[in-house]
Amino acid sequence: MSIKVLGCGGVLIFALPIQAQTVTDTIPEANPARPTVSTPATLTPISYLQFETGSLGATTSPEFDTRIGINHVTKLTVLPRLEFFVQTVPYIPSSFGRAKEIHPGEVFVGAQAVLLPGADERPTIAISYVRRSPAPELDLGTFRESGTILVSQDVAGFHYDGNLIVTEQTQNGARRAQFGQTLSISHAVKKFTISGELWHFTQPYLRSNAVGNLWAISYPLQRNLLHSAKLSKCLTNLTQLSVDTSWYTRYHSSTSPDFGATFPQELPQLANGVFSAIPMTNADFANANHAQALANRAAFHFGFIEQGGSSLYDTLGQLVSDAEVLRVVFNIGGDDVAHFLEWVDFAGNGVQTPLAPLTDPITGLVFPDFNAMGNPLLQTNLIFPVPCEFISPSLPHCAVIRPTAQSQINAVNFIHALTADGLFIGQSQSFIQLLLEMAEDAENARPGNSPEEDRLRGAHAG
Repeated sequence: MSIKVLGCGGVLIFALPIQAQTVTDTIPEANPARPTVSTPATLTPISYLQFETGSLGATTSPEFDTRIGINHVTKLTVLPRLEFFVQTVPYIPSSFGRAKEIHPGEVFVGAQAVLLPGADERPTIAISYVRRSPAPELDLGTFRESGTILVSQDVAGFHYDGNLIVTEQTQNGARRAQFGQTLSISHAVKKFTISGELWHFTQPYLRSNAVGNLWAISYPLQRNLLHSAKLSKCLTNLTQLSVDTSWYTRYHSSTSPDFGATFPQELPQLANGVFSAIPMTNADFANANHAQALANRAAFHFGFIEQGGSSLYDTLGQLVSDAEVLRVVFNIGGDDVAHFLEWVDFAGNGVQTPLAPLTDPITGLVFPDFNAMGNPLLQTNLIFPVPCEFISPSLPHCAVIRPTAQSQINAVNFIHALTADGLFIGQSQSFIQLLLEMAEDAENARPGNSPEEDRLRGAHAG
């Protein structure tokens, strides 16, 4: 698993991706709260952990002369309309007269839900609930829990956030309701954002009101920043691949491996070298040719995976007698075929004009223009399988999955092919052995046999 870090201005946002990787994934822009009292109704990028860190200084209070708080907010949007967050003040140095103290602050947990997503002239409307943890109260009038209605909208180049807030404050065992209203308006001036805000809060224990205004200017150093850090092993590896590219011409040929045909590596460098198919840091996007080469490698890699799966499910289907298992094999196999055709198209896009010819400036890997090589087997507009030999060379050619003969592909061979591809680099030998044992069980299955008979057959064969 890899962890990503998004950065925006003075805010660092660590983002943990929990969705599947695709070649077309983009890095979302950070969505931190502005340096205002108001909280935006919009949520952070979905499935990313976001950390916001800042500081707040104050003077002249019944509790202190000076106080500096280090504030930290962690947010995670788990659904398009639901976000959870934790707010902490881990470090508070303060002074009162000659006394100086350093102590931790309080912890608040909450959730925010979007009731009405914004669209065109319609604002985003959300609600949130926050509750203080059982940590000791350190500030005068700190709220115990609060609820907020939030509204955000972009209008004519301006952005506004409005909040209606109700909190429960506690003091000496007494509880009082506090009401607040905030409105902040922001406007971008070139790369700077200027924010102005008005806010009002009732003071239930003082029987008065607090009204104020805030002005802030911000500058985003970078709206997104991608870093990588290894947290734990992934199931598969996409950073050290040696990709078999012979499948590309196999599906463009009228001959079949089921009848002994062989096919060359159309990208020998990619097949014989070791390359990454995913970006590892933000630097991988600095050069357009390098970024495109990463996408090309991914397209040929996933094409290799899906063509193998298409053949494997076909061969497994020939061993199945149970109707339900046959349904599983054919339905998943059919989906693999659909995926394979997409990767044929994606791979072809990377080896034709205007993207090709292309040389990766970092690795030296070359992607030629297949259409300029004079080889009809390399035509990039051949998305569907070309008719080839099937069942018998004497029969008319047919557009089919290839190979499908047990002698050409089976579960064990496919595991060996994936291992040679580099897909399981980083896994233990016991993991590879487990995969091979499962593959052997699948190979030993025969129509009409019970699972026990299949296991015995495999044991006798070994």
